Amino acid sequence: MPGQEQKWMRWGWGLGLVALVTIGGTAWWTFQSQAPQSVVPTPTSSPVVVSGQVELYWLNPQGTGLVKTPLTFGPISKNATAEELLTTGLSQLLSGPDAPTLTTTIPAGTKLETLDVKPDGIHINLSKEFKEGGGSTSMQGRLGQVLYTATSLNPTQPVWLSVNGQPLTVLGGEGLEVKQPLTRAEFEQSFALAPSK
Repeated sequence: MPGQEQKWMRWGWGLGLVALVTIGGTAWWTFQSQAPQSVVPTPTSSPVVVSGQVELYWLNPQGTGLVKTPLTFGPISKNATAEELLTTGLSQLLSGPDAPTLTTTIPAGTKLETLDVKPDGIHINLSKEFKEGGGSTSMQGRLGQVLYTATSLNPTQPVWLSVNGQPLTVLGGEGLEVKQPLTRAEFEQSFALAPSK
């Protein structure tokens, strides 16, 4: 019977080893599940907070130059982002001037569809009314009004202008060419309508 005793001993050692592995694995798993896990937050880009004042650009009564007027905000946070400030400013510009001494060539009904401040510049999408009516001077005026108002927080920032989601390359029936992105420097070189200082 020594063979049977040896067989039982092997079985005993085998079962003991299985039990030891099972208990050890269970203990390890329990310890790991109770150990605090460090949570790594997902990085988010925070909006750029700016200080400054948006300036609206209107046409002088003769329609021969742009006139800047500071915009006073109502209920908007003093820590507003550039997007919030510019959206408020452009929306007010598109609604027309309050003073009778200022004019606009932006067609009534033009709406700001979207405005995004991105690393490559300010992206503005306007409604289809922006392209309606007027000659080349009128087109230059409305282009300048939007460009200068949009860049009033950062005059060197480029502007990407779209109408109905399509990049604006030609404006008006006379075919005023619009180079993208728009910059103040390019506008002043290409068009006679310069803002008064």
